[in-house]
Amino acid sequence: EPYKKYADIIMPEGGQNEVAIDIVITKIKTQLN
Repeated sequence: EPYKKYADIIMPEGGQNEVAIDIVITKIKTQLN
């Protein structure tokens, strides 16, 4: 899994993990405001 070496974020189940995606989106929105 060499991609882990370069990844800033690793989400279990990739793009199918809606809970993890929601957490990341919330964190980004908080940082932008």
